[in-house]
Amino acid sequence: MPNWCDNHVTLRHKDVKKLEAAVEAFKVNKLFQHFIPLPETGWDWNFCVDKWGTKWEADMDADLTVEGDTVRCKFLTAWSPPIGIYKAMCEQGFEVEALYCEPGMCFVGRIQGDELDFNDDYYEYGSEDSNTVRELIGEELDDAFGISELMEEFERDRDEQDH
Repeated sequence: MPNWCDNHVTLRHKDVKKLEAAVEAFKVNKLFQHFIPLPETGWDWNFCVDKWGTKWEADMDADLTVEGDTVRCKFLTAWSPPIGIYKAMCEQGFEVEALYCEPGMCFVGRIQGDELDFNDDYYEYGSEDSNTVRELIGEELDDAFGISELMEEFERDRDEQDH
């Protein structure tokens, strides 16, 4: 069983039909295959990790909202965010904003990309505590995933066990 990486994604595209196709792929749990199809031989661990950035399709038991030229969705991936999928989306004309967090391995990040540019602001916070993590990762990521609050709760529990 993997550690799960939480992804909060906003997609935009000038062509509403491209957004509709992505939404339909999301609904049938084939979002990643929509952007980077599996090889003819079917699912292959090495292919998925290399091309998608994670070994499986996203866990699509998640939120999905569509408003005009914007789609917002939240989903889980195994071990890491699907960086390859986000890059493929950008190459296909999408604007992508994605926040991701993998609390088991203590990393979090923010992706912004389009056809011309792709940025991944990635932070490892394992050596931080509840008082310093927000300064490292910023308000947006901390608010989205409640990292400093979770760390504070963990620290309280640890301190109670120590006494």
